[in-house]
Amino acid sequence: MVCAIDNSGCTGRVELRPDPCAFINVTSDGRPANKQLKNDAQNLPALSRPSVSTVNVKPEDFIAFQMSFVPEVEQVYVSRHNRSELNVVIVVNDRDRILNRKIFAYENAIINYFRHLRFDFHIIPRMNRSLGDIIAIPGTRVK
Repeated sequence: MVCAIDNSGCTGRVELRPDPCAFINVTSDGRPANKQLKNDAQNLPALSRPSVSTVNVKPEDFIAFQMSFVPEVEQVYVSRHNRSELNVVIVVNDRDRILNRKIFAYENAIINYFRHLRFDFHIIPRMNRSLGDIIAIPGTRVK
């Protein structure tokens, strides 16, 4: 999957790819530039925040999009405490320190993108159990 971002009126184009080890293709002022990402998710490039007038992304959609890059993430639930606070529950099957680091990198991208919001992230390892046996379903499922 390639998600192309093309801001009309701007001179640049960026392609985002789900594989963090892939190349990012960027065109700026008509000149292509390719940059290969490192093989660790913590080295993902920082996402710049678009101006509000050009892109209006719901936090729930952006959270689902970011977590879709981590195949081990089985489900994601989002609930709002109020207009500025979101609780995010990320369900995985096993505990894994490397997986947690990968998820933390995407959580950081979410936090940086929505700087005006406060997030409370929780990673829940199911350990082959039913989610309903562990916790009450916490909010709306987005992934």
